[in-house]
Amino acid sequence: MSYQSKKAQSAISAQSMSYLETLYEQYLADNKQEMNHEFLDFFQNLQSDGHQKDRSHQSIIASIKLQTPRQYKTRGNSNHDARFLWCVSQQVRDWFIENGHFHAKLGMQLYPRIHTIKPCFEWAKFGVRTEDLSIPFTHPLSPGKSKETTLSALKAKYEHQFQSSIGYEFHHIKSEEQRHWLLAQLSEKVPLSAEDKRSNYQMLAQSEQLEQYLARSFIGQKRFSVEGAESFILALDKVLHQSSKSGVEEVVLGMAHRGRLNTMVNTLGLPCSNIDSWFRGFKMSSELITGDVKYHLGYSSDRKFDKQIVHITLNFNPSHLESIVPVTMGAVRARQNDYKLDGCDKVLPILVHGDASFTGQGVVAESLN
Repeated sequence: MSYQSKKAQSAISAQSMSYLETLYEQYLADNKQEMNHEFLDFFQNLQSDGHQKDRSHQSIIASIKLQTPRQYKTRGNSNHDARFLWCVSQQVRDWFIENGHFHAKLGMQLYPRIHTIKPCFEWAKFGVRTEDLSIPFTHPLSPGKSKETTLSALKAKYEHQFQSSIGYEFHHIKSEEQRHWLLAQLSEKVPLSAEDKRSNYQMLAQSEQLEQYLARSFIGQKRFSVEGAESFILALDKVLHQSSKSGVEEVVLGMAHRGRLNTMVNTLGLPCSNIDSWFRGFKMSSELITGDVKYHLGYSSDRKFDKQIVHITLNFNPSHLESIVPVTMGAVRARQNDYKLDGCDKVLPILVHGDASFTGQGVVAESLN
């Protein structure tokens, strides 16, 4: 290839694509006065190379904007209506996922200068008319599997899900499969039986009664109580119960001081008399255990969930509490190696951090990565 031919094509590359498109738009719009003659010759050769003459892209875009929105028939073509309404329903769902927290029912006075301008939901933004809200539709690709619904019913459903007192944050997850699974769990309503409600209440009551007893009996002593987070005891028990159904045989738990004694008693089954002795002081070896040293103690036990026995280990806390995270991870890895091919499925690590801060805490952020 000659030098001249190489020079003519040197500017045509992916790096200069945006610049070339701008020049080509000028050429198509007959704005050629200030155009370099080499590019002018190049574009003229494109037009005279037997191809159909191109039109200005900007003029086409402008003509599309001037067109009126397409009017969808209400019942003329039901399959076409279903596709349109279903697409709108997905857009509405995404709007509530991203903006629902602005309108959440917090049950308390809002901060005065936060969210003064909230995003407002309007059907017109989605190209929906008032008469479209009551049209029943199902998923166009699976009419036999989905129940009929309407846009107005879906809006009420999403308001209840994403504008109530509990918020969900999962739109940042890259895996589409995981996002759909989480959304399906939020959409599925599983009513609690009377037995489940009694069991949950009993567990919450036990955790609260233990903290009240310690506060009443040992005034002024450090407790690092679970008060205000009693639901943690219930949530941890549900995680253990569900993991046992999946074949988990061992659980290694690493956590901070807060709620530790309550976890020992109500989750691992430590006798309350042991806790009582720790507060009064007793000789474990040659040293007297006093102060907050009892919050470094660990415990292990076997619990039976349905027919599955799960061995639960609460790791001893080091002096630097954040170090419990990699220690627990290492303990889990060692236990997984004791099993064969299915070792990763047999041992479950549970890491409970003491507060919501990760950035700047060294080993915590490194372990998270």
